[in-house]
Amino acid sequence: MVVTRTELLRRALRRIGARTGSISSGTGTTAILSGLINTTGDDGLFKNGLLWMLEATNETDREKTVELWEDLTGTAHFADRSDETYSNETYILQKYPGYTLTEARDAGNVALREMRRTYRYVYPLHSGQLLIPLPQLTWLIGADDIDAVWSSHSPNTLHNEDFGLWDNGDAAVPDGWTMAGTDATVARVTGGIRSAYAVTLARTGADATLYQSIPAPFLQYHTRSSSATLPTVLGRAWVTCSTASRARIGIYNGSSTTYSSYHSGTDDLPEFLTVSYDTAATDTELRLVLSVDTGDASANFHWAGLVPLDDFPTALRDYGSAGYEEHELAYVRRNVGGVPAVELREDAHGQLIIYTRRPFPAMDDDADEIDDQYARALEAGLLTNLLEIRKPNQDRTRLDVILDGDPADPRDFGVRGEWTRLTKNFVSLPVPKPLRAATVRSA
Repeated sequence: MVVTRTELLRRALRRIGARTGSISSGTGTTAILSGLINTTGDDGLFKNGLLWMLEATNETDREKTVELWEDLTGTAHFADRSDETYSNETYILQKYPGYTLTEARDAGNVALREMRRTYRYVYPLHSGQLLIPLPQLTWLIGADDIDAVWSSHSPNTLHNEDFGLWDNGDAAVPDGWTMAGTDATVARVTGGIRSAYAVTLARTGADATLYQSIPAPFLQYHTRSSSATLPTVLGRAWVTCSTASRARIGIYNGSSTTYSSYHSGTDDLPEFLTVSYDTAATDTELRLVLSVDTGDASANFHWAGLVPLDDFPTALRDYGSAGYEEHELAYVRRNVGGVPAVELREDAHGQLIIYTRRPFPAMDDDADEIDDQYARALEAGLLTNLLEIRKPNQDRTRLDVILDGDPADPRDFGVRGEWTRLTKNFVSLPVPKPLRAATVRSA
């Protein structure tokens, strides 16, 4: 379940007394607001108030000042609206003095920046790699945003192997992956084999791919280091597709791609696609490619792996990296040349698992979405930032109670307290195993 910014604004503004509903009809200068027809008999109730029509096509039409209010017919009059077509539109109406749409959107984005959550990032390690700069973690303000560092013996080199992370929304590319192909589309779908989600990749007119490359230090070590032999790289993926000869995977070496066989399309059942490639010193990149090609179709990719081994581990096939125990590492976090970095105190191999506090992405459009489980906290944060703005001639009696709670009720902490409490739920760090008790007995 997801919630749009339009719905968040509707929920938040309703809590501070705004009226909401559907627009039954309108013209270039009027809108009839369902639910407000002949309700108070007061034609001055909403005069000079702010009317938001967030589904309007043009941004200039989404906020209007009510110049005249006719209670008998529920009609709001305003300056000329360029789009006179009202189709399934809704409204948010505030009495004077109201909060502007810009103020509300900014309040929500401030809350998103401050409402940080634990983010798990996987980075493949090669032997002897102790200092790991993290410029790719662009959300880190500094090394202090790193909360914990663990390791796993999983040989998978991919981040977000199970497509469980979608920081930019369910219609964007899953974290760690890049999409290519004219008119290609991706979408998050439920029912993944390894996580709550899988990714649907669709081809329309031109071949569609999702890909992820091995980090440059890892590639350099395995293809050019004097202390390492050139490995075979194995690519694997669990895939479902209802059309034969459309979905496959490949390994790209910087100039060409070696492909697996196609999914058979049989009953849309999961198939484990496999591809192998013998690396060469001339390779400039090693990239796992998820592909839908040769004809328009879509496929669901549930899990993917890319490992530098001669044999693919059964545990990785059956359980993914979750089949490998994770261990806490001794480390130092530091800023190196302005880049947050982790310095390990011991040699490790496999996966480095870095836990950081990552802000939610800003909402740039009223149709942008956030997962419903975060919506209540964001609503409280939006209201906290919005109600701190004080307007001339504004009656603060009710608003201050909403903001900071009722002094007569010790259980009412207002939206400010609600926001503080709810955002604590988003930080969840790994917990080391407790030490086992030992009993020493004399002879």
